[in-house]
Amino acid sequence: MKIIRQILLVSGIVSILGLMAGCEGDPKTQLYVYPEPVVESIYPTTGYTGSQLAILGENFGDRVEPVKVFFGDIEAKVLACKNDMIIVVVPEDARTCDISLKIWNYEYAAAGHFIVADKPVITGLSTDNPSYALFGRKGDVLTITGTSFGEELDDVKVAVGDMEAEVSAVSDTEIKAVVPGGYGYGEVAVTVRGYQTIGGRILDPDYVGDITSYALVNYCQPFKATDDAPLSNWCIPVGWSFNDKFYSDDNGEKVLMRPLLIEPNGNFKTGCLGFLSNQWSDALHKIGYENAKLYQTCYLPAGEYEVTVDVAESALIAGTLEAIAAVSKGKATLPDLQGEYGKNGWTVADESNLFAGGDGSRSYVDLTSDKTITYSADRGSVPVSFKADIPVDCDVTVGFTGVVKMANGRQGGSVLITGIKVVRIK
Repeated sequence: MKIIRQILLVSGIVSILGLMAGCEGDPKTQLYVYPEPVVESIYPTTGYTGSQLAILGENFGDRVEPVKVFFGDIEAKVLACKNDMIIVVVPEDARTCDISLKIWNYEYAAAGHFIVADKPVITGLSTDNPSYALFGRKGDVLTITGTSFGEELDDVKVAVGDMEAEVSAVSDTEIKAVVPGGYGYGEVAVTVRGYQTIGGRILDPDYVGDITSYALVNYCQPFKATDDAPLSNWCIPVGWSFNDKFYSDDNGEKVLMRPLLIEPNGNFKTGCLGFLSNQWSDALHKIGYENAKLYQTCYLPAGEYEVTVDVAESALIAGTLEAIAAVSKGKATLPDLQGEYGKNGWTVADESNLFAGGDGSRSYVDLTSDKTITYSADRGSVPVSFKADIPVDCDVTVGFTGVVKMANGRQGGSVLITGIKVVRIK
């Protein structure tokens, strides 16, 4: 047996040596050695986290896999590699530091020095329009305040909506620009050395058309919630205010009955604003509420407006369900509703803060005149509209007043809203 093992061992060694000899002699097998990369410079040498940076040079190859770039000890994401250029993203937590580079077995401890600049921040907007500081006609002067704008006029660009605005002066904390024509309404964007930041919105007071994104925020699906943890799928909507009727007393503590429903596994994955009280809901929403108000305020130019609310559900099983959408004069001025529990026909208690709505009506609409609208994916939401004739430039409140209560602690109802649109007709 010992002799057999020795024969097998020798045979195995001979076989391996034969394979190695075959490889060495195979003319089709070649060993490729990459030429040593040469780093010439980086561009830019000053920039922002999250921006792109180029490493320029030679012999980088064309494969991303062997390339590693570090800002200090933080590895950067490599977007592309060509023989003379490598493109990376400056890591979000990078600081001013040396950049190191590794390609295959070649290493460069100092490919360049990169200065991380403070990102520009917009803290305020205003125009010299005599009517309102956030109205801007063509030729008005737009003043943008903030930080880290720099001092170089050529480094800064300003846009209003889709239109570029001429920049006339720049300091580190202030930019002056000329309001362009034809923008209608839009967000103000400032770009400094390639980095863009968005500020607030301005409106051409002569613009006619859809102005929803000027007048409101978070007005349609997908709705945005605050960082507060949801309670039984109920959240707090970003940008909306609510009165104390949305609060309930829980052992001496005021607890908010949240007005934004987001169901990750239900019908409203992207959210809806709601007034709801029924026996199947969480404990808070079993309580119900009277004259709960959910609203936003804005400043609108004089004109005739049409407001459309998309109602996904207006359904009453038993109890009381009444809700209106309205535009009222001033801030936080939505009217109350009055009526008798268990009966239809609740009315607006005081119309003095409402605008004319055309044809003798006022600037509101009953969202619950039909209490049989249940959720339907096939049908979608039902649009309900009303008009508001605003005679002068002024502050207005846009929103909803609701009354919801179960019948003797049973059943109940709900109004669920998937969107709102504000259009200036003339």
